[in-house]
Amino acid sequence: MDTVVRISVYLIVAMVFFVIGSSILDLTAARKEENRLSQNKTRPQSKILRFTERHRIQIKAIILGIIIFLILYETVLFRPVTCRKYVFTPFYSYRLAGHGSSYYLVEGILNVLLYVPFGFMLRANFKKKRLCQIVLIGCLLSFSIETIQLIFCIGVFETDDIINNTLGTLLGGVCHLIGENIKRRLLSRNR
Repeated sequence: MDTVVRISVYLIVAMVFFVIGSSILDLTAARKEENRLSQNKTRPQSKILRFTERHRIQIKAIILGIIIFLILYETVLFRPVTCRKYVFTPFYSYRLAGHGSSYYLVEGILNVLLYVPFGFMLRANFKKKRLCQIVLIGCLLSFSIETIQLIFCIGVFETDDIINNTLGTLLGGVCHLIGENIKRRLLSRNR
C-alpha cells in the first residue's frame, strides 16, 4: 500500500501543478483579451500577470516537463530491479477488479489519473494537434515506459497499463477542450 500512497501524492502534486498553471495562463489570456477589447492598455497589471503573459509558452512547457518527470519518476526511475514480468492479456485487471480485487481497481484508477495532467498539458502546449494525435503520443509514451520496464526488469509490462494510461491522456485532452470551449463562450459573452 506504500506505493499507492506515494503514487497518490505524486498525482496530487501533478494535478495541483496543472490546475494552478493552467488557471494562471487562462487568467492571463482572458485579461489580455479583455484589454484588447476595451483598448485600455493603461490598466495596471500585477507582476505575476505580466510575467505569465510574457512567458506563457515557457511556463506551459515547464509544467508539461514536470508532469513527464513525475510520470518517469514513478514508473521507471529509482525502481528496484526484479525479475522480468509481463502480462499481455488485455483487460485482465478489469476482470479481477470486477471480481472484487480492490488492488487492481485502485491501480487501474491511478494509472488513468497519472496521465490526465499529461494529456491536459500536452493539449495546452500543442493546440494545433488533433485530440487523436495527443492520445497517440500518450499511448506511445506509455508503451515506451512499459517496454523499458520489461527490458530492464524494473516493473511489470502490462497491456492494461497502456490502455489505462492512454485513457488518462484522452481524459486530460478532453478536459482541456472543454475548458477551452467554456473560455471561448465566456469571452464571447463579454464582447
